[in-house]
Amino acid sequence: MATYTFETMTTAQAASYNASTDQIVFSNSTSHASAVQVTFTTTSIPPSATSTGSISVSGATIKDLVTGQSVTFGTGILGESDFIFPDSSKLLVGLGTADTATFGATNDAMFGDLGDDVLTGGNGNDVLQGNTGNDILTGGAGADTVYGGGDNDTIDVGDGSNRANGNKGDDILYATGATASDSNTLLGGQGNDIITGGLGNDWLQGDLGNDSIVASVGGDDTVSGGDGTDSIVLGTTAGNVNVDGGNDADTITTGAMTGGGTIHGGDGADSIVITGGAFTKAVSINGNAGDDTITASAGTTFAKGATVAGGAGNDSIVFASNSQSLYFSGDLGNDTITATGTGNDTLLGGDGADSLSTSGGDNSVDGGTGADSIWINAAGASNNVLTGGDGNDLIVHNTGVSISDTTAGSGNDTISAGAGDDTVILAAGGTKSTVDLGEGNNTFGGTGNSNLSITAGAGNDVISATGNGEHTVSSGAGIDQITLSGTGNDSISAGDGADTIVLTGGTTGYVDAGAGADVVTGTAGNDTILGGDGNDQITGAGGTDVLTGGAGSDTFNFADNESNNVIGSQDRIMDWTGGTQATPVDVLHFTGTGFTSTATALNFDASFTASDYAAATTYANGKFGQGVEFVAVQVGNDVVVFADTHATATNALDASDDAVVLIGRSLADIHYTNLV
Repeated sequence: MATYTFETMTTAQAASYNASTDQIVFSNSTSHASAVQVTFTTTSIPPSATSTGSISVSGATIKDLVTGQSVTFGTGILGESDFIFPDSSKLLVGLGTADTATFGATNDAMFGDLGDDVLTGGNGNDVLQGNTGNDILTGGAGADTVYGGGDNDTIDVGDGSNRANGNKGDDILYATGATASDSNTLLGGQGNDIITGGLGNDWLQGDLGNDSIVASVGGDDTVSGGDGTDSIVLGTTAGNVNVDGGNDADTITTGAMTGGGTIHGGDGADSIVITGGAFTKAVSINGNAGDDTITASAGTTFAKGATVAGGAGNDSIVFASNSQSLYFSGDLGNDTITATGTGNDTLLGGDGADSLSTSGGDNSVDGGTGADSIWINAAGASNNVLTGGDGNDLIVHNTGVSISDTTAGSGNDTISAGAGDDTVILAAGGTKSTVDLGEGNNTFGGTGNSNLSITAGAGNDVISATGNGEHTVSSGAGIDQITLSGTGNDSISAGDGADTIVLTGGTTGYVDAGAGADVVTGTAGNDTILGGDGNDQITGAGGTDVLTGGAGSDTFNFADNESNNVIGSQDRIMDWTGGTQATPVDVLHFTGTGFTSTATALNFDASFTASDYAAATTYANGKFGQGVEFVAVQVGNDVVVFADTHATATNALDASDDAVVLIGRSLADIHYTNLV
């Protein structure tokens, strides 16, 4: 009699075997047994047994005795409970050659052993094991468990909720015959496997090797590539799909996931490709470790709450023409993120030298730590918040802060460059922009921004802006260079440091240069300029200016007609310090056509007190006719200094000559040595 050894036989297994109904069938069709003797090598004793050792099931007889056959049962191939004999089952044991067997509606077990076996389970809940050889295993209908074995096997789990493991070899596993109500578990095992899921809720894992996995249109799938360079393809599905590429460089391709889910590249340089379609529920995409590439083609739309993260590594993320609001994160590494859609996107560079680029929409961009580049390519109205973070950053708005049509802007942007030596560039357009350059030696350039507010911390900053709106600049400490032009009203607070400030074209300007030896040039309009502490160079330029030098020996510069002598049009100096005894001494510097700019005792007069300004101009006109070029006249509590900067043949006072008012001063406070 043949002996079948159950090495880990359990009480439940022994109790489930019915000698009158269950069969053990050899692959030779003429050999079968209706009962069998079972030898236990375990301490677990079936209820019918009276002792350990060799226990015989009553009524066991075997016809056509075949020796040398053995069957080993234990924990199931996928971790399920130990094998149980189903009712009225057949147990096939191969003969070691190429076995072929097809069973029907009963719950059968087939063990192919050696050879290239073809085993078909039929409609029952079958157990198929190919073992050695290139086997073809078909579960058929029912809840089947299929185990490929040691070579290159093909497994079709068929209809029902099945479990399959290719084990060793390059295996093909598929569940294309499954219905939407089925749940299949397919494990490739070792080797380069091809796995295809079905319509139901599938669990698909490549495990070891370079695997190819296809999750078909269907239910809630879980897909894992495992080790190796895997290819995972997700069809358009209404289910919730969760994907992990696993280790190594994987490629994940998906259409629209209408049921939501997650896509993780896993370790390795992964490629995640979204081919288009509508994601009607939120998805989370993460490249994880490795230098990953994540792309979404034009026409792809995402539901609110979708997130995309590069993970660790130098990642590239490119999403085209999306109108929804997306959240992008580069995480660790030197990442490139490009979002060309019109949605209100959030881009976070994270650590590393990142390049972040957006188009339309109200976007929030934060470069994080590292030397980052932020590019705004807006083609429509948008309100952006841009933060460079730590590091030497470049922030560029290529097509305008905000553009709603071809001529005007309508958005409000906020830019925070953070610490480091940053460069920020804003192109034409925009209603209002707020820029914080942070500490560091920063460079800012803006054109056509209607209203602009710029703040810079400590550092040597270079700031320039044009446009017809109001520009407000606070530069903080450092040697700053600030140039503002346009027709708007500009205001500058420069802080400490030897700053150079130039206002051109504006209607009015306000400058507080702060401490330091500053050089300040006002607009053609009516300016208020405070030089602050230090030896400053102040040029009011045109208009009626109010000038305060502050502490130090300051120089006030006037060209012909810049401080018009018409009553009410003169520049006023609010804190003049001069005279022979003054220390430090301020200076008036006049230039003009045909004009000798340096005063001497011969060409300077400071001897007349006038009753009013008209009398002062009459007196100055007379002195100019006598060859005097500088005339100081006391008018009330102030001193008016006339300069013949527009010299003519008659040397008369005309409208192009200059007149400057020294507020609250007397003739003793002015001396020809104060005029150069």
